[in-house]
Amino acid sequence: MDAQEKSKGAAARSRSIVFGDALRAVVREVGRARVVALGGSIELETADAFGAGLPDLVCPETPHLILDLAELEFISSIGISAIVAAHRRAKALRGSVQIVAPRAPIARLLELTRLCDLIPVRQTIAAALDGFERPN
Repeated sequence: MDAQEKSKGAAARSRSIVFGDALRAVVREVGRARVVALGGSIELETADAFGAGLPDLVCPETPHLILDLAELEFISSIGISAIVAAHRRAKALRGSVQIVAPRAPIARLLELTRLCDLIPVRQTIAAALDGFERPN
């Protein structure tokens, strides 16, 4: 089954999460991965809820996490910390985290913090799904 077929099968299992007025997420399962499409900003008002909720999306049944940042406009240091916490949890469960399509300012932040050295950054969800099937 290719990545597009995996995506189509997951559409029925999507759900929305609101982390306050400024941040929303759509979560869907694709095989053993959860794809989390984030939109808005991870800032002071939303960072605590995001930080508490993101690592919980990684579990034994879905140990892989794909963070689609195409619609994310801003991420605070607490948001970066939450991604690192999710990465640690995924590694403990023999899974992984990948980031997809960050906007230029966020991509630059990922480079400056060297988070992109720890967590792979992909251009598409399909590339991230393929990345789970073969090591980085």
